[in-house]
Amino acid sequence: MIVPIDPSQDEENTLNLIRSREAYSREEFMKHQSRLRREFGELVAGAKIYVLDNYKKVSDYSDLHMILVSGASGEKVHFGKKRADRKKKMKDDSQMSEKMKNFMKTVKPAPVSKKVQEIMDRIDNEIVTIETFDSAVYDWTDGDFSVTINGKDYLWITGDSVIDIADYIETKLKEQDGQD
Repeated sequence: MIVPIDPSQDEENTLNLIRSREAYSREEFMKHQSRLRREFGELVAGAKIYVLDNYKKVSDYSDLHMILVSGASGEKVHFGKKRADRKKKMKDDSQMSEKMKNFMKTVKPAPVSKKVQEIMDRIDNEIVTIETFDSAVYDWTDGDFSVTINGKDYLWITGDSVIDIADYIETKLKEQDGQD
């Protein structure tokens, strides 16, 4: 876990900042961790039901970017749009303000080393665009949550994956209602 720090500070000031926080002074680390896990579990449970209740209300999941982790197999799938599709959308986006369009015309791509380009190409090849979000299933007997995306089942997905999906649905529904 990353602790937000100010890199302009020296080591001693950074350590003292961390020492001044409640997480350091309270000392009951396991108790604190248990509370956070319980709260996270409650958040995930709510997100599971939210997805279950609302996933059919969103017709387009192609912009959902996430790393979905299947608890059953450990498989990690990178969902999102490939770089070429993202660039195309940026150029074609009719919702972009004129000010933003003018700004985008001035932006020049940063030079990229051959190695970085290879890494970006490899990641891009692994990305899967969501064509269909077919189903969501909540097993009320044990709390497991599974989804079917592009016709493939992903069983017992992790809490982070559930929250990513719930956040996407929430954002899309707000856009549909004109609340963005």
